[in-house]
Amino acid sequence: MTQNKITAELYEFIVKVVEDKVREIRVTREEFDKLAAAINRLAEAQAGTEERLNKLTEAQQRTEQRLNQLAERVEQLAEAQQRTEQRLNQLAATVEKLAEAVDGLRQVVGKLSETVGFGLEDIARVVLPGWLYRHLGVELEELERRFVIVDGREIEVNLYGEGLKRGKRSCSRW
Repeated sequence: MTQNKITAELYEFIVKVVEDKVREIRVTREEFDKLAAAINRLAEAQAGTEERLNKLTEAQQRTEQRLNQLAERVEQLAEAQQRTEQRLNQLAATVEKLAEAVDGLRQVVGKLSETVGFGLEDIARVVLPGWLYRHLGVELEELERRFVIVDGREIEVNLYGEGLKRGKRSCSRW
């Protein structure tokens, strides 16, 4: 048998090649570890992003639900407004009819007032001078309807008379 012997030079060369390969493997392992760490960080970041996205989706769903509720409420308010406007129109028509009735009633009451008022004034015009003379000692010349200015306003006096009370000039209004 022959023995194979490695020369020192060959041995050194082999050791050097192996050391270089081990160094390359070591560098590759370190790079792999760095890459793995980076991937882990990216995975964690992705998980955080997904969590935030889920929260945003939930928030959007709540917002859409609130908007739907708000839209429904606005629709209800619009319907209520329409009913209110209809009632106001009906009320306006009723008020207009009542105003017409009040105008008619005012005319009737005015005519009645004139009729009754003139009758009472006519009676008072005849009776009052004697009563004033007997009870107050006032002698009236004549009672008449007159408009007088009081505090800058024109006032209607139904029975106005001037006369003498115990010999002095006097004015009476009723």
